[in-house]
Formats: sequence, structure tokens, C-alpha cells
Amino acid sequence: MGFSPSQPPRTAPGSPGNPTRPRYRPRTRLVRIGTLGDVGYGRAMSAAPDTAPVPALILRPATRADLPAVLALLADEENVVDPSTVVVTEEYERAFAAIDEDPRNELLVLVEEAGTVVGCLQATYIPGLGKGGAERALIEAVRIRADRRGGGLGRTLMTRAVERARARGCALVQLTSNKRREDAHRFYAALGFARSHDGFKLAL
Repeated sequence: MGFSPSQPPRTAPGSPGNPTRPRYRPRTRLVRIGTLGDVGYGRAMSAAPDTAPVPALILRPATRADLPAVLALLADEENVVDPSTVVVTEEYERAFAAIDEDPRNELLVLVEEAGTVVGCLQATYIPGLGKGGAERALIEAVRIRADRRGGGLGRTLMTRAVERARARGCALVQLTSNKRREDAHRFYAALGFARSHDGFKLAL
């Protein structure tokens, strides 16, 4: 695998050894909305604090075996897609291999104890001369399975991704969100993300 060698600790919040809710409360100075990438959440995503208990979950780098489940999450935000119906093309294979071999990229999956992938995101660690030469983490392609939203999984996915970036030494976590996704904007704000920048894109 081409991912960061640091893996989530075995006693991380929400893991089988410690099935409690994440205790991290993001601080605004550590995270802000950036100007790169694209993040998608369904309209059912709630910004209100989650009160329902979160089942035992693991956040880990995706393997090739997870690829159909990840593509199913990306294929349709509003409906559950059966991973067995997903066609993994050569282009997807190449893209996954490129991510897998790049130490500055991680395709992360949120997995239940039974092995079901219920969420995913891609994190890219960007070196730069700002922030004292520290990396910044760019989070993209965030998805929670359509039938599992509203139960705290999105919060679990994002807080653990932020903790992972902090453990790596990143000074900043950034993302963008489609202007139409007002529920997602409230969700990110509730996690401590500041709406500090406008994003621009140029399709090629």
C-alpha cells in the first residue's frame, strides 16, 4: 500500500476495542474551507449534533477488494447501489493503483465489523511552504451510504479523517462543497470548518 504508515490505533473511538463516540472536537483554527477539490453529500445529511450511538466502525485505507463498494457509493448519492453490479473498468483500476502507490494519497473507507463499507473519502496530503512547511490535507469524494445517513456516520468519518491528518503532522484540513449543498455546509460548520474561501474550477 502507498499510504501513510500510521494506522488508526486499535483503541480508537468507535473501534471494536473501544466502541465509544469520537471525543475530538475540531477547533476552527485547524480547519477551514479550501479552494480545491469537490465534496458531495446527499440532501439527507444533517448538520445537527448526532445523539444516536455509533456502531463499532473502522476507518482504514481501501484495498482493491473495496473498489466496487467505493464506486457504488460514488455512483449515486441518493440511492443504494449494489457493489456487485458495478463494472470496474481499466480506467478505475489505473486510478486506484495510482492512489494506492502514492504516499501522499489515501482512499479511506469506513467499515462496519461485518465488513460492509458504509462510507469513503479521499485524502491528499499537499506539501507547501506555507504553515511553516507543514502539509495540508485536502479531503474529497466524501460519501455515506444513502440508507445509513443521519445516524452519526458522517461525523465519525470526518472526525477520524481529521485526526488522521493531525497525526500525520498536517497544519490544515481543507475541502470544498457544492454551493447548492446547504445541509452539507451546515454539517461541516458544525465540525469546526470555517467558510473562509471561495472555490474556482476550470473543466478541462
